[in-house]
Amino acid sequence: MGPGGLAGAPGLGAPAPTGFLRPPVAGAALPAGWGTWAPPPAYAHWGWRVLATVLDGMIVGAPQLVGRFYARTTATLGVDDLGRLAFVPTSTGVTVALAGIGLSVVLWFASRVVAQGRTGQSWGKRIVGVRLVHEDTEQPVGAWWAFVRDVGQVVNALPLYLGYLWPLWDERRQTFTDKLSHAVVVRDPR
Repeated sequence: MGPGGLAGAPGLGAPAPTGFLRPPVAGAALPAGWGTWAPPPAYAHWGWRVLATVLDGMIVGAPQLVGRFYARTTATLGVDDLGRLAFVPTSTGVTVALAGIGLSVVLWFASRVVAQGRTGQSWGKRIVGVRLVHEDTEQPVGAWWAFVRDVGQVVNALPLYLGYLWPLWDERRQTFTDKLSHAVVVRDPR
């Protein structure tokens, strides 16, 4: 038991707390070892997050759409696998469509994994002005966690897409995958 009956209280031999724990008043003195005071983060509003995701989808999906459009417009009248009359894509059309899909995958990886992991911002997040950071360190989550978080989006969709709506009433405006990866999306100070 420490002085005053506070076993393990900060400043009494216990480590300083992590995360967004802030003193109640700006400019308030902090106990030794707690670092410096910083204003609380401005969690990104749900609408900004949706806009960033839509922009990411448009940027990443454009080559795929162009490839598929080319394959459809260059298709010739022929017979499908069931013997029915149909428009059949040419071999060039199939190649262009597959190249578009491949380029979209590369762009997704570059934006949502590499850029977001290193800087906290995918291309859509950069345009909107929001950033993905670790909830304790306020630093970018890294490429591995950005990848896991993006692939894990199925968790947000499983219970009737509830995870995508969760930021509307969550204290830190986190989706289920944000909670699993210990990440928050904050407004980028400009």
